[in-house]
Amino acid sequence: MKRLVQQIEELISYVQYTDKVNESVSKTTVGWQIDHAAQVLTGICYTLEQSDPKQYKWKFSLAGNYVMLTGKIPRGVGKAPKEVRSQERFFEEQHLLDRLAQAKAGVEGLPSMDDKAYFHHPYFGDFRKKKAVKFVGIHTEHHLKIIRDMLR
Repeated sequence: MKRLVQQIEELISYVQYTDKVNESVSKTTVGWQIDHAAQVLTGICYTLEQSDPKQYKWKFSLAGNYVMLTGKIPRGVGKAPKEVRSQERFFEEQHLLDRLAQAKAGVEGLPSMDDKAYFHHPYFGDFRKKKAVKFVGIHTEHHLKIIRDMLR
């Protein structure tokens, strides 16, 4: 959980660059990357909290295993589900700070959640809490790397 809080703090440090675009790295803005990462963090935490552990279903996913074993999401291979893919390109700084505050509150609630809580990934299947936390850390790092590259 500590890593997720550190990642959120790093995302906060990039809010000042919300309108920055570097199309050689991504067609989106830094703000879009921050907003997306915050939505995923918040969404996974909320889903874990609301889940019914009895509904968990294990499913083999080669792509999911690759991501979890390597700790990396290849760039440009996947597409974010529409629920966490904003149509906006530019964001107000306060909007991003509010999103990140929600994400941080969700992360801070993780320790009190049932260890058998789970999150359903649309491509990789169900992840119990421990794996969901690992996945969201990998996902957030993926977007942090994109932001770092955009700002170079």
